[in-house]
Amino acid sequence: MFSDNQKKGLLLIILLVLVAGFAFHLYERFSPPPGGIIVKAGNEDKKEVKGQVSPVSSFLYVQLCGAVKNPGVYKVKKGTRLFEVVDMAGGLSPDADSRTVNLARVVEDGEKIYISSIKEPSNGASIGESGKGRTLEGKSRLINVNKASLEELEKLPGVGKTIAERIIEYREKNGPFRTAADLLKVKGIGEKKLEKIRDMISF
Repeated sequence: MFSDNQKKGLLLIILLVLVAGFAFHLYERFSPPPGGIIVKAGNEDKKEVKGQVSPVSSFLYVQLCGAVKNPGVYKVKKGTRLFEVVDMAGGLSPDADSRTVNLARVVEDGEKIYISSIKEPSNGASIGESGKGRTLEGKSRLINVNKASLEELEKLPGVGKTIAERIIEYREKNGPFRTAADLLKVKGIGEKKLEKIRDMISF
């Protein structure tokens, strides 16, 4: 037979075991998964590790206007091409001058792209302004930096023979330029010079 003190001690031990088991169950159920906590921020998943939050995926914002069915600002993934943004806008309008639009090019964050119409004067160029400069989808002749000869590249403001040779050398070694920002990888081309030629080049 157990004494009263022994009975009380035994009951206390049983109670402590039950409390510990319940606490462990709660910890297993509500503890965060290994690697951090997934935090929802709009349409983007963010992963918080050691108090820092960094985006898992990257998005761009592009404004499309002019001869498209649904002009507006569109949120797209990095690497999206212009034809994909046009599709999101419902496609080109019947009067869009598709001959002057490079639908295969990659769009950049903050761009305002204006699609010209065949009804517009033929001697004009359709220009859209953006925070990063201006995007030209008009009727003036652009210089394709991936195909242009040395002489053609030298026609760009601030681009002499030396920089033109570097542009050709870079594309031969690294492949075609995909965005205007890629030209910053060429020695001698900085932000100011890029802004001067941005409206005059294509890819």
